[in-house]
Order: sequence, then structure tokens, then C-alpha cells
Amino acid sequence: MDLMRPENAEEVERLVREYAAGEPEVLRRDFHASLHAAYRPEETRAQLAAAGLPEFNVRPVSDRHFAVFGHLRDPAAFP
Repeated sequence: MDLMRPENAEEVERLVREYAAGEPEVLRRDFHASLHAAYRPEETRAQLAAAGLPEFNVRPVSDRHFAVFGHLRDPAAFP
């Protein structure tokens, strides 16, 4: 599971307000930067496909996280 980059800057600001309002400025700033730097689920799906792992699933699990899950068909193929 990882952070998911929001669709736009307004959504980043909303998430920071909602989940970090009472935190020190340094933590709000780090959360803000992390949201901007995060991948979108479709970007992660493309990365998995490029790595030869298209069988993995990528699903949003909250308004700010997505999860990657699945099984390797042949774990021996990845030493």
C-alpha cells in the first residue's frame, strides 16, 4: 500500500487539511510533498506491466492510498 497522488492541487490541499491539520508545519509540508510525489494507480499498473507483472492488481483503498496485490504465476522466474 502507498499514497496515491490526487487528481489536482485542490484535492492535495483538502487531504492535508483533513488529515494533518493539527500536525506541526514540517509534517504538513512533508505530507503535501508526498502527495504530490505519489504515483497514480494507472501509472503503477503501467510500471507493473513493463516489469512483466501484469497479473498484479492495483486498487484504491481510501481517498489517499492504493494497494497492489496478487500472486506471481511462477515465483522461480524471479530469483
